[in-house]
This record gives sequence, structure tokens and C-alpha cells, in this order.
Amino acid sequence: MKKFLFILLVSVSFTPFLHSEENVDKPRGIIALGKYNKPKHTRYEIGSIGGTKFVHDKIYEKGKSSDSGYGCRSTENVSGLWTKIKMDSVTVDAQMAYSYNTYKYDRGVNGSHSAHARFHGHSIDTVIEARYRPFEAKTLKISPIVGLGYKYTRKRAYTEEYSTANRSYEKNNLKTLNLRLGAFLERDCKVFSRDCWVYSKLMYARVLHASDSKVKYTVDGGNTQSERTNFQKKNGFEMSIGTAINVFRRWDVDVCYQLFADGKLSSHGALWKVCYNF
Repeated sequence: MKKFLFILLVSVSFTPFLHSEENVDKPRGIIALGKYNKPKHTRYEIGSIGGTKFVHDKIYEKGKSSDSGYGCRSTENVSGLWTKIKMDSVTVDAQMAYSYNTYKYDRGVNGSHSAHARFHGHSIDTVIEARYRPFEAKTLKISPIVGLGYKYTRKRAYTEEYSTANRSYEKNNLKTLNLRLGAFLERDCKVFSRDCWVYSKLMYARVLHASDSKVKYTVDGGNTQSERTNFQKKNGFEMSIGTAINVFRRWDVDVCYQLFADGKLSSHGALWKVCYNF
């Protein structure tokens, strides 16, 4: 058994669902120090992730025509931690990421006018996946994947502009738990004598539970109060294409393009990882 020491520093974590309102935006630090026995034939990787995603969402108010809906565009700036455990026949990937989101949308009003809004929010996205020993197909490795994903999103309160009937929305929270099934394709190669991996991941995400929160809003300073339903991510497909390269001894860098699509929402963007191999 090989023994090793590790120190893990987490500069910022965000836990809005565990704390009271006055503590929501406070950063929290974590320092962990420990000693573990490393089993034979087991490898660990740990690192940071980051990147940007662009999201387009088509939303329609429940029980109303498409004229009363709106198209929402958002930018998600992602940062977080990622880890991998490689065993004889199973590889487990886990990540927790925080994203700061900027939303812009246009809502149709009476078919001839539109209301506009720009506001912010934030999300926590946690994913854990396990893939089985790959099947060899010439130079290509194919592994089945199963996993779970959980996303918590908080949108801040905001008021529309440029409409004859501007709405003032209260803040709201959205939660989604989904089952992830798919395949991981990988090919090993060399770039300037460095180990390199080119890969693609194809996933189907099925929603197991999703909050369908109703958000209160007021019109014209509170003359009318009503509710609408927020639609969010449903069953859909996700694809990632990327490459990883060993840049220095135990350090690897991974860059990928990710695309997700369902009936109402689509997102795409670039993500990167920097990891250290134990």
C-alpha cells in the first residue's frame, strides 16, 4: 500500500439552500488535510473546472397562447471542482460547479409590443457518473456511462422595461434531478511526445424530479397580481467533444465543447479542466 498526503483548498463555495437570507451571498472556505492508503491499481485525479455556456430557452405561460411567452437568453460563467477515481473496471467522475448567470429576454405583449428584462442569478450543478471498463474497437475505446445530475438555480427579482404593462417578478428557485445514461468514446494518441486523449461523450438526461415553482408578479405597481409557471430543463440529449493532454509530469489539461438540447431549451459552450494525478 502506498501512502500519500494531500491538501485540498476550496476558495469559494455557494450554499443558498442551507443558509438564511442574510447569509446567501457569503463565500465559504474549506481546508482539508489528511493521509490515505492508496489501494493497488487505483488512481486519483483532482482539479478545477471552468468555462462559459450560452443558453437559449423558449418559455410559454401555462394555459396561454405562444404570443404570451418569451425567449430567454443567458450566459453562465462556470467554475468549480472536479475529481476522478480510476479502478480496475470502473471509473467514477464527480464535479460540483458554481455559475453566475446573466439573463436577457423579450416577452410578447398583446402580439404587437414586447417587454424586455435583464437580470442575474446563480446555479449549483453537481454531477456524478460511473463508466465501466471500455470495449476495444481497434484504436477506439467505448465505455457505457450511468450517472445522476442535480441543479439548483436561483433567479433574482427584476422588473420589465419598455412595455405598457411591465411586470415586477419576485425571486424564485428551480431544482432539477436527472438520470444520465450514455457512452464515452476515447482514443489515445501522441502530440509532441506528450500523451493525448481525444474523446466524445453522448448522454441522454431523463428528469426524475423537477420543481415547477410558480412565481408571483405585479403589474402597474401592484394593480394586478397573478402567477405563472416557470418551465425548465426537461428530458434531452447532451454531447461533449474534447481533448486532454499531459502538459507536465502529473498535470493534465482538458478542453471540450458541450451541447445540450431538449424541446424548449438549448445550451452550448466551452469548458476546461486542469487536474493533478495521484
